[in-house]
Amino acid sequence: MKNKKLILPIVIGVVIVVGATAYLGGSENLQGYLKLSPSSTTRSTTTNTNDTTETATTTTSISSEPVKLDDSIRAMSYQNAVKSANLTSSVLVPSSGVSLTPVAPRHQSGAEIKKADPLSQFLGSSSSRPNGQYTIAKGYISTVDLHYPTEQNSVYVLDCSVAPQNQAQVAAVRNGNVSYPALENGHMLYAFQAPGSTTDISIAFNAPSSVSNYTTVGYFYGCELNKME
Repeated sequence: MKNKKLILPIVIGVVIVVGATAYLGGSENLQGYLKLSPSSTTRSTTTNTNDTTETATTTTSISSEPVKLDDSIRAMSYQNAVKSANLTSSVLVPSSGVSLTPVAPRHQSGAEIKKADPLSQFLGSSSSRPNGQYTIAKGYISTVDLHYPTEQNSVYVLDCSVAPQNQAQVAAVRNGNVSYPALENGHMLYAFQAPGSTTDISIAFNAPSSVSNYTTVGYFYGCELNKME
């Protein structure tokens, strides 16, 4: 009986110690989680690609924005884009356009850049890029999604300032259809007939399979949608 009386306090003491250790350990883990949580909401150029310690880092690069097309060249290039898309044989002239850029992603008309994640790939305006820049990386971000109000059956030309890198091609994706318009001095001109009162278009940068993930495949500076009249 004496031995049993001695064992019982010892067991109780062990339980108390173990319980306290577990509680403190859990508390420390919780504190660690709370300290780390805010960083998970910050936008970073380092992307964890593995559950281990390996990480892949995307470097935000700087490039010069393409110069706006001269008015006479612009009118002719837009007409050629419309004809190449077999939309009309008439001579149409671009009206004043609605512009969306990294530094001005929304327009009072309701047009907007709907998605261009992550914003850690954003650079603000400067003398060489007055409209800002999105850096596009393969496997990290490959599209910029645009939304424009349009007039049904009207003909439009989307003029996007882009700079593809590492053999990437720039595509316009609309209603599941992919087009690869020719680039002219850093401008991708995509002509289409609006299906309704709004039109959604994605600008995609597609690189060859030989280009590894997290490699920069292009720079995006903005798009201007022009109605052809």
